Amino acid sequence: MIAARNLVGFGANSTEIIIRAAAIPLIPSSVSTYVKDGYTTISWTAEYNGGSEIIAYSILIMQSDGYSFSEDLVSCDGTSTTVVAQTSCSIPFSSLFSSPFNLLVGTSVYAKVAAINLVGASDYSESGNGGILYLTPGPPLSLSENKVLTSQT
Repeated sequence: MIAARNLVGFGANSTEIIIRAAAIPLIPSSVSTYVKDGYTTISWTAEYNGGSEIIAYSILIMQSDGYSFSEDLVSCDGTSTTVVAQTSCSIPFSSLFSSPFNLLVGTSVYAKVAAINLVGASDYSESGNGGILYLTPGPPLSLSENKVLTSQT
């Protein structure tokens, strides 16, 4: 509380206010992508929150053109409390093979992340390390009909 003072003395105290000294959060670090069982998982390390709780992340994934980035708000919604708490999200390959990403099998997945608190958003991180999209092949079909492959020597 604050009181004014002059030659006569002190005035009444002001009402109490709370001041939160906070800043935008630091840029998330160690962004990585890895691929397993038809999903790409994007993960990152949260850095200093600027003195205010992280309320969301903005997660951008590189499109097939190699320079445009977009969000997947269905599988990787950075406003989800689960994504915020786990600092990761998993996206099915089907989403990455579709618009706006249009990635192909054998393509690396790159992502970048910004942290958001009540003050604002950090800059985006550098792009993550690029897990490669791959599909597990199905079982061979009709090998018994190929005499070259089934002959005994």
